[in-house]
Amino acid sequence: KGFPQHITNTPLRPDIVVYSDSLKTVYLIELTCGDESNFESQRARKESRYEQLLADISAAGWTAQLFTVEVGCRGLYHHTLPHLFNFFNIPRHRKKKALDEVAVIALRCSYTIWLSRDNRIWSSNYELVKRPEGSAD
Repeated sequence: KGFPQHITNTPLRPDIVVYSDSLKTVYLIELTCGDESNFESQRARKESRYEQLLADISAAGWTAQLFTVEVGCRGLYHHTLPHLFNFFNIPRHRKKKALDEVAVIALRCSYTIWLSRDNRIWSSNYELVKRPEGSAD
């Protein structure tokens, strides 16, 4: 699915779009996973990519806000992720759990990719984010 066309027409596809027709408000959430040393340049690149879309949304009479979220390949996350959770009023205990899970998922994915560095074919059987046996929910 593409961007909601009743807001504006664009070929861009943010990772998550949250909108309210009654409030004419739209939130764009864009995730970047990469090296922790590049968080700021990753954020700047995404902000630049969506600058025109934000202007088009505003010109259509909507309020728009972009949230860039950067998660590193070693399980670290930029301050933008807790900021996003705070903006949406995620309770502290749920935010802490989600941040911990994001870190583990990033590490597991990076590790699986590293283990597969010599494989020419990617298998869909790789269990990247499966919880270890006995872990609590």
